[in-house]
Amino acid sequence: RPGTPTGAASISSNVFVCVRCQKGMIVDSTLEEIDASVFGGADLSNREMNSQSAVLTTLLELASDSSLIEHPLCNECSQLLTFELHKQLAEIEQENDRYTQYYTQLNENEKESEDLDSIDQKIAQLERTQEELKEELEKLRNERGGVEQNIEQHTLQMKKTELIEERFWETFNEFEGQFLEFREENSAVTEKKRTTHSHLEKLRSTNVYNDTFYISRDGHFGTINNLRIGSLPSQPVDWNEINAAWGQTCLLLETLAKKLQFEFSTYRVIPAGSYSKVENVQDNSVYELYGSREITLGKILWYRRFDTAMVAFLGCVKELADYVCSLDSSIRIPFTIVREKIGGLSIKKQFSSDEGWTRALKLMLINLKYLVAATSKLATRTSQNSVSSLSSIN
Repeated sequence: RPGTPTGAASISSNVFVCVRCQKGMIVDSTLEEIDASVFGGADLSNREMNSQSAVLTTLLELASDSSLIEHPLCNECSQLLTFELHKQLAEIEQENDRYTQYYTQLNENEKESEDLDSIDQKIAQLERTQEELKEELEKLRNERGGVEQNIEQHTLQMKKTELIEERFWETFNEFEGQFLEFREENSAVTEKKRTTHSHLEKLRSTNVYNDTFYISRDGHFGTINNLRIGSLPSQPVDWNEINAAWGQTCLLLETLAKKLQFEFSTYRVIPAGSYSKVENVQDNSVYELYGSREITLGKILWYRRFDTAMVAFLGCVKELADYVCSLDSSIRIPFTIVREKIGGLSIKKQFSSDEGWTRALKLMLINLKYLVAATSKLATRTSQNSVSSLSSIN
């Protein structure tokens, strides 16, 4: 509480007196910022001091009214008072513990008296339970006898099962041995099949026609098996070589036609080495595909027959090429054949220059080389289809 007017300092110096030790105290500066509004508009007009002092005085009175401790107090008195209160609190707590212990003991004594009645009831209940358990035990003993009989039956059944299992494993081992033998045999067959397939692939990749009828070129000449076909003024070729080349060419065309099972519609090629011919299948007229430098009389007639034979042969080449292209649209023959011309050059020797005739023969051999490749391709496809059909049957 604020000191008396005679013993306290002025309010402007903010000095109060401790109610316990009567020592002067300086109020903290933060308390000076509190105004009368915090008290809800309380009437402070009857205070003899200024308004700030009245606010602090009212604050201290409220603190004293809300507790058993008078205010204001200095720091030393506050600490002493706090110590005394803690000491009182400890004594009260000890007394409370004693009362609690006594109360607990009273409750236990009451429970003991109540437990005697409950114990008698429990004994009676336990005796009834004992009788029930004895009856249950007797039932279990009876059931045990039945279980023991079942165990004996199951033991016999287990022995039978063991015998069956033993026979099973004997049979299994026997079959496993047979399986291993079959697997070894299958591995051998698979390896043989792989080797055969590899050999077959090698055979497929080998074009026997290219090896048998080797078509190439020698300068301006087309060659078949190193035989030139055609002749040039600057490089004359003997008729024996030309005739032999025509013989190889006829044999090649006839072989390709047989491989593809194709028959010509108008002419039939007759391979006969250096004396090969072409036959008209309608009137059986024959035209020679060979010549000789010794021919002098009737040379004009010979030119006509020789030209007819070459034109007929060229027509057979065109027929086979059209048939091959109809079987596989991806196959293309490089030089177009129209009647007696191939690539725009006439194959006739009469009324043609040696250069044009030789060039036309060379283009004809190139077309035949393409036909060789096409025939091998078609034959390989047919072989693969046959192998696939055989595999599906097996």
